Amino acid sequence: MGRLFSKAKRTHSEHFESSSSAINDAVKLFSQLGRALLDAKETGTDVLDAVATVITWDQIGPGVVLTQECRDKRCY
Repeated sequence: MGRLFSKAKRTHSEHFESSSSAINDAVKLFSQLGRALLDAKETGTDVLDAVATVITWDQIGPGVVLTQECRDKRCY
């Protein structure tokens, strides 16, 4: 019984560490994206160009899927 509990605890801990890394990455990206958008507004530069300095369009899709999955599973 102790082994089963230890394995479950370890699995949960590994999942939590993985999830918190994904959450940290998403928060960092959101911060960078927000800063780029605010700078674009302040300087009058193109918003899409500002977005492109932070993330590529190919990265946006998987990033959105990851954050939605994490939100739905309550990764935190």
